[in-house]
Amino acid sequence: MSFWFGPKYGAASGGVSWSEVKGLLVLVLALVCGLALGPLEVRASELLVYSPTLNLDGQNQASGPQGKIVFSVRSFSPVTSIELNGVPVSFRPSARLNLEVPYRLELGENRFFLKVTSAQGSETRSFSLYLPKPEEEPVGQGNLLSLYGSLGTVWEDNPERVNPGVWAKKPATKLQLVLLPVYTEPYGADQELLYSAVLIRERYFSDLMIVPELFFNQLALDWQQRLGGLTWSLGVGANEIADQATGVLELAEANRHIEAQQLVRGKLKWELSSQESLSAACELTKRNAALNLGPRYDYDGLTKTCDLGGDLAFDPYRVRVELGSVQNDSLGDLQDYGQTRFQLGWSAPWDKNWTLKGTLGRTGTRYLKYDPLKLAQENTTQTTLALGGNYQPPGAEYLWTLEGRQTNQSSNVDFLRYQQNRLSLSLVFHF
Repeated sequence: MSFWFGPKYGAASGGVSWSEVKGLLVLVLALVCGLALGPLEVRASELLVYSPTLNLDGQNQASGPQGKIVFSVRSFSPVTSIELNGVPVSFRPSARLNLEVPYRLELGENRFFLKVTSAQGSETRSFSLYLPKPEEEPVGQGNLLSLYGSLGTVWEDNPERVNPGVWAKKPATKLQLVLLPVYTEPYGADQELLYSAVLIRERYFSDLMIVPELFFNQLALDWQQRLGGLTWSLGVGANEIADQATGVLELAEANRHIEAQQLVRGKLKWELSSQESLSAACELTKRNAALNLGPRYDYDGLTKTCDLGGDLAFDPYRVRVELGSVQNDSLGDLQDYGQTRFQLGWSAPWDKNWTLKGTLGRTGTRYLKYDPLKLAQENTTQTTLALGGNYQPPGAEYLWTLEGRQTNQSSNVDFLRYQQNRLSLSLVFHF
């Protein structure tokens, strides 16, 4: 095992840097946009030493014999020395450092000892990188079955999203279950086939709700391939939406079918660094709706969705920017509309177990024709503001998430204007 150190770790270089470019990009997009980001692992002490890509207290799987150890240091006083396996690391004295140290590995387990010293003390982290032999199957490869999910409760003051000047609001609480099983079948080191499903169940604890229970099911198949820092995927899938209605909407069947969908999708992701990336995605969805109010209101048709996204790092903050558009082309001409979406999100570690996060989003929807039932050519704008946090107990494979969210919708159609406040608490898990 060996590693070497370049002359400019932590130093500035000439010309226009990517940091300056991304800063300008976020400043411009933040005038219109929205977000959501994950936690960083940190340790509470006089010195904070953490890595966005490695477990600095255990074993890590190496993808090849060469790479870079990426880590950050935060201190109350300037750092005086950094050593990796007893070899000094070059840096500019500062209390905030972001470093990358190249390495070469030998086959098997490679041990590393990282020691950071400041005037107030020192911090030592011990970890390893495992490089498998060519005949060995890499750790984490093979046919893998994972289960992601969340179970939570949500309180809403206006669950039916009504204009209180037209109908009365009926506050209610619901139980929400989300399950996402994923089966990965690898083909070589850089290609894989993903079989996935999405199951969503929502149930309100109120007899006043016209639709107290909602079901969403999805099955999908995606092919994914990595080409250096570029990852692309193509997939197909099918969705079903159903509910359990009461009152005037109740049918003879226990569950009421609302809509079936078939979709084709593609995604391209470019890794700029271990913490930053750009992405583009498109999806074409064919809908078959059960409800039909007449030929001009037939909702069957095609929906085209395109999204651009960016994950950026401004240590310790993580920022996500999303831009999207939707074009809906239904058989009924009064159901055709265009939609634009903007979203800006951020997250930052509070301590070693807490992460704070927030989201600001804006969606504009404009229908293409005048609707005689609405007495207008609908033009609607929806703004969403969310604040919350994640708590992950030490060593746990799950986390708790708490979020408060407010949605305001303005429209030139009177009964479509509303405000909704919601508070949610969820347990997020992964097996």
